[in-house]
Amino acid sequence: LAEKPVLLYGFSGGAYFAHSFAQTTELKVMAWSALAARSWEEAPEPTSKWMSIPGVLACGESDASRFSATFQHFQKGRIAGARWAWFPISQHDHGYSTQLDEFVARFFASTLESATSVRGVWVDNRTQKQYSDAIPNRPPELLSWLPCDSLLPYFRSH
Repeated sequence: LAEKPVLLYGFSGGAYFAHSFAQTTELKVMAWSALAARSWEEAPEPTSKWMSIPGVLACGESDASRFSATFQHFQKGRIAGARWAWFPISQHDHGYSTQLDEFVARFFASTLESATSVRGVWVDNRTQKQYSDAIPNRPPELLSWLPCDSLLPYFRSH
């Protein structure tokens, strides 16, 4: 197991755990996802190796006590250079999401398939416009990173 990649997916308190575990054991975790944590650690330093670990932050748009905190944490991480995707779930409160489950499963599979590449694609969270593998000249807090463009239909459908 020491040589196997770790993929983490957490909900609520488990989201906080997945995020914290990925941050503190950065050499073991290959990708992580966190749905609807109430609070977050501070965003990592831009020089941290953890910044290169792909992550998905998600929250239901109707989950009033967690949505803002989760989105703000996503923005702080992106400004610091993290390869994170933001996945707001429309008309969703605090609970599991089969829509997110499907996206994260594909995100993890794509991350495993492209383990030797950090290229990926950038997507504007507002317009859903895709950019090349180079970081576009856009505010980083407006962009999500995806390991490959085959995820775009699943990312856009939320």
